[in-house]
Amino acid sequence: MKRALRQLWQTHRLLLIAFVVACALTVVFGGRALLQFAWWSDPAHRDQEIAAWMTPGYISHSWKVPPEVVGAAMGFDEKPPGRPPTVGKVAETNGEDPAALAARIEAAIAAYRAENSPVQ
Repeated sequence: MKRALRQLWQTHRLLLIAFVVACALTVVFGGRALLQFAWWSDPAHRDQEIAAWMTPGYISHSWKVPPEVVGAAMGFDEKPPGRPPTVGKVAETNGEDPAALAARIEAAIAAYRAENSPVQ
């Protein structure tokens, strides 16, 4: 095994480096995908009560609605640049109680779900 690796290193150094980097990236991104799958598969993370630390993306994942629905309820016309703001930060910026903003977001989600629920 060592001999084969040594020969590969001497004859195909760039190819071996590229292979090792590709394997490392596969492990990193595959592990990340598995962790996200495990997190969002847990029923405890579905329709979580909206808290001040949550971002619009987290809320849209948890409640399974488009991010635009949550963003519009938070007062965004489009996705804000940089790091996504939290519910608490948006409420603080607007001089509003975080619980009131959370209630407005939940009302927007309920309206979206009522509009887009499958007909039975």
